[in-house]
Amino acid sequence: SRELEGLEDVVDLLADPAVLERAEASREAILAAGPTACAHRATCANGASCGRTEAYLGQFASCGACDRVAYCSERCRASHWAEVHSTECRGARAHAQASGVAAGSSRPPGRPGPR
Repeated sequence: SRELEGLEDVVDLLADPAVLERAEASREAILAAGPTACAHRATCANGASCGRTEAYLGQFASCGACDRVAYCSERCRASHWAEVHSTECRGARAHAQASGVAAGSSRPPGRPGPR
């Protein structure tokens, strides 16, 4: 533990890779120990390989193209997109048809972020 003297010290601490790694591990532990599914909370669309449920409404980010599925992390979003969602996403298919891009692209569409 070190003493923080100013804003630069705080920024340096928060940008420290070891601190970021510990924060991610803590986040993962909190999500893994999260509550069981409730009807008003989203469950990560990455299915059995994840199984997390929102701790609070709006915690997970939804697909930016269709808004029909939600993901707990960027890792789950990318994995589910590559394995499943790229072929079933209505929004991505409509965008692909309108822009002439092949459906089932390996790159997930952008999203505005968590709601």
